[in-house]
Amino acid sequence: MGTPDGDTNSAAYNAYLRLGTVRFAMRDQLKKTPREFQDVIRKHFFLQRTSLKEQCNKWLADAEDYQPAKHGYVTSFTQSDYKSNLQSAVAEFFTELDKLKG
Repeated sequence: MGTPDGDTNSAAYNAYLRLGTVRFAMRDQLKKTPREFQDVIRKHFFLQRTSLKEQCNKWLADAEDYQPAKHGYVTSFTQSDYKSNLQSAVAEFFTELDKLKG
């Protein structure tokens, strides 16, 4: 903590969480919405679509500065792997988001 390696590892971990957020907490909630929560989840994403797209685009821009972790769980992601995975997940999420109607 508080070292250059610690900062790099923390940033890489946060980037990994962003990718998981797009894939599982956002994209998959639209693709595999539980029937019991379908109305509320779809309404939430519809109402928040502009801010969600802005946030995802910021994360895509931040991916240009991604540096792999030096130690720990996320060392396997190279910059190009991370960018490619994030771009794909965001594109799939935007496709699902654009299907929503108010």
